[in-house]
Amino acid sequence: MGYFGFKENQHVQAATRSTPTFFFHGYGSSYRAEQNMTAAIRRAGVTNTIVRINVSRTGKATLIGRIPRGTRNPLVEVNFADNRLSGTSGSYVNAYYTTGARYVRNAINAVTKRYGYRTINAVSHSMGNLEYCTQPGGNHDAPTMSRIINHYGKELFK
Repeated sequence: MGYFGFKENQHVQAATRSTPTFFFHGYGSSYRAEQNMTAAIRRAGVTNTIVRINVSRTGKATLIGRIPRGTRNPLVEVNFADNRLSGTSGSYVNAYYTTGARYVRNAINAVTKRYGYRTINAVSHSMGNLEYCTQPGGNHDAPTMSRIINHYGKELFK
């Protein structure tokens, strides 16, 4: 048994809908940390589309690649240029809530606004968990979160 009583390497049945899954890397890392996972998902036949979002230190999100119409379960590798939130002053808690959350919001918006997605999934690790979870609520234009998986592989929402 692994963490939280889950069996290691559990088989998960993938949905056959078009919901993008965002992959948020951890502190000091990059999208490259997620590439083995996204490549394995592609090899398993769950998707055939992987794109990347580069988020600059100023928060500008740039989409690398495109998601063809009708793509099943596209994967989005998010890359934060400021992967240590070094451009912020004060505590890390404040940095996650302000700068990190803005980076996450901009990455999600770059995809959902361009392609019209109303529901998303997220896989996040370490710093990516904190940044995603500190986004302020009440944004009625934000997409609905279908599933989020943190770095332990524990599903938080169903």
